[in-house]
Amino acid sequence: MTVLSEDMVGEWVLISKVTMLSDPMERRLVFKIHIEERVEPNSASITITEGNDLYLRLKNPVDKQDTCKLIAPNSRAFEIDEPNARLCGFLARAVSDQDSGEWEIQYGDTILYRAVINVNVVERSTIQVQDLTIIEGSKLITEIGPDDLVFCKLEDPLGMTVYEGFGRCVIRVDRATRNHNGKWKMSIGLQGRILLEELTFTVHVRSAGSRQVQTSVRRERPSVVISCSLTSNVEVRACKFRDPRGKVLIASRGVGEDRYAYHGSEVTYKSDLSSHECGIRLTNPSEEDLGLWRCGMETETETHYGFLPVICPWLLDTSEIQDKVVTEPILSADTSYVSSPEGQAVVMSCSVSATIQYCYFRAQNGTVFSVTPGATSTYTEYVGNGFAAGECGVRFDGLLTTDGGRWSCHVGLLDTEQEQRAEITLHIFEQMRVRHYIHPRGLMVEADVETPEELEYCRFVRIDGLGFTSENVPNGYQSMSNLQEGLCALLMRDQTTLNLHPWTVAAKVHGQTEIMRTSTQNLLWTLSQRTATVYSIYLFTVVMFILLATVLVGVSLGPKKNRKWTYDRVSRLSTNIRNSFRKQKPVGGV
Repeated sequence: MTVLSEDMVGEWVLISKVTMLSDPMERRLVFKIHIEERVEPNSASITITEGNDLYLRLKNPVDKQDTCKLIAPNSRAFEIDEPNARLCGFLARAVSDQDSGEWEIQYGDTILYRAVINVNVVERSTIQVQDLTIIEGSKLITEIGPDDLVFCKLEDPLGMTVYEGFGRCVIRVDRATRNHNGKWKMSIGLQGRILLEELTFTVHVRSAGSRQVQTSVRRERPSVVISCSLTSNVEVRACKFRDPRGKVLIASRGVGEDRYAYHGSEVTYKSDLSSHECGIRLTNPSEEDLGLWRCGMETETETHYGFLPVICPWLLDTSEIQDKVVTEPILSADTSYVSSPEGQAVVMSCSVSATIQYCYFRAQNGTVFSVTPGATSTYTEYVGNGFAAGECGVRFDGLLTTDGGRWSCHVGLLDTEQEQRAEITLHIFEQMRVRHYIHPRGLMVEADVETPEELEYCRFVRIDGLGFTSENVPNGYQSMSNLQEGLCALLMRDQTTLNLHPWTVAAKVHGQTEIMRTSTQNLLWTLSQRTATVYSIYLFTVVMFILLATVLVGVSLGPKKNRKWTYDRVSRLSTNIRNSFRKQKPVGGV
């Protein structure tokens, strides 16, 4: 049977008749047709915190509100949600963990409509946020709070809103100052809650020169043990060392490899702080191991640094070796020669095995650029792991060829008044050079691109806006480009006015943005000067020929007195004509 309408719902009777020995017999079988249909609730799944009120309703309104009923997973009281009566709305107040499970809304007379809602009642938990510590002048970007936060709003100690958005809280401090030190307010939205919960935590801004990392060097011939310890209320997630040659070693607990083995102790607690220690044992150290080491201890918020002088007296057997070992912090440029195309980002950096107090870069023309971790300006941005790591670097968005030359990096250290400097040679070159000149076959536009990569395409733009690539040049033009060699070239057979004006050439290097330059030569003016010069020479020749003919006629036919007068007049006229063709110097020497 196919149920076509509600009229077919209800009690049916199946009748069968049979005749036995001429006596008719009838039998009846009663059955019912019952129809159930699923409908959509307003929300198929609800997470709610215990103690809050639960609202359940359908997605679409119904006509038979008087038939609405609610089936709860337990026998508990509920009431009708009057504002949502047309949606079969119900309200269960102050839910508990026993109310978790499937709730069902039903309605209908002949057809039963059902909507199932899964309800998850979560425990009302107490959320705590750990305090943060950040070095003054450094940069901090971190997330705080539970992973399942729905919404977060952060206010700094000055009452300014520094973050507001969905998801976890994000603290973004470009440059930590004393204004960030103090109580922060965090308003969070949790699953199963409507009202925001307010929490507070403290941000401690400490001086860059404060010694949180304690270092230790123990000589136990033939081994040396170097270790760093950090007293902090946050967990140390990783520990690494850098030797005097720049090689990085990871201190992995319980691991030994080659000449190195982990050396450290378990976490010990001092009042409300924990003391973390990690180290490395160097077996049979070599001359390359002697000098200043750096350790880095990474926490959730930042990395703390310390410096260790490693000296083994039994290896300093000659004065030559003693002279090579650096025991005092000396500033050096990470790269003494920096080369970059004009207009692209340029990075220069220097480092020293000590905590830096300040840093600046000086250009060849005397311009000074001060840099600080987390601080940016119109021209510069700090690059590096921070002053506590002994690193100073600067990033320029783009420099010109005139900015090249001898630069210097200057730093001031906390432990000494004497400033240190390191020299850096900066070379800024033109990445593209464009020429527009007269070729024996017509006009030529050429662009040489300084790149080790192959060009993806060359594009040419005429002064009237006509543009095309080297692959689809129009009639009258011929591409002479060589993409493998970084050459863009276009030959123009006709010396029209549009072709004589400056051209713009763009080249695309694989994986980079377009490079674009415009030719500086104006061939229209050049050809005009050439034409004017040729015309002047031609006119001068014709006039001189006429004058010469006049002299000859006057000399041969006239009397002697007239011939002398004619000669003088012609000579004077010839001199005036020659002077008129001479280029006079403009006023002011321009």
